[in-house]
Amino acid sequence: REVAKTVFCLVVIFALCWFPLHLSRILKKTVYDEMDKNRCELLSFLLLMDYIG
Repeated sequence: REVAKTVFCLVVIFALCWFPLHLSRILKKTVYDEMDKNRCELLSFLLLMDYIG
């Protein structure tokens, strides 16, 4: 039981660490528009998400 709890915690930590990277990639594929005037702000946010991930 203790091993299962440890493995579960490791999986959760792993998922939390990689979530920002995957979220930024998904947002870039779905939300990013080259003609948008606010694209610099979005790209800055996505770059920050990549850095955090």
